[in-house]
Amino acid sequence: MRERLAVWSWITPVIGLIFYPGMQILASNININCAYRGNLCNTLIGLPSLLLMFVVTITGLIFGITALKRMSQNSKLTGKAHAVIGIILNIIFILYGIFALLGGLFGS
Repeated sequence: MRERLAVWSWITPVIGLIFYPGMQILASNININCAYRGNLCNTLIGLPSLLLMFVVTITGLIFGITALKRMSQNSKLTGKAHAVIGIILNIIFILYGIFALLGGLFGS
């Protein structure tokens, strides 16, 4: 029996990756008014999309860790590869979000 949380651990960052550009496009429509205010205004508008991405990826990370813990306690459960891939994807997207936030704050 496959652990469902293991599968959801890699589906959640994919969902976050799908919604992140959509939120950025939505924010870019508002950025027209911020064109003369600089990077801080653009970063503040992009924060909701980054926040959504952080929430989704942290949830996926929790799912992956919980799935690995359950699989170590119950030998009948499978899906360790799904959980590990989900954890790795979530860590990559968390780092991407941190770099995007730092780039928005300190970039030119």
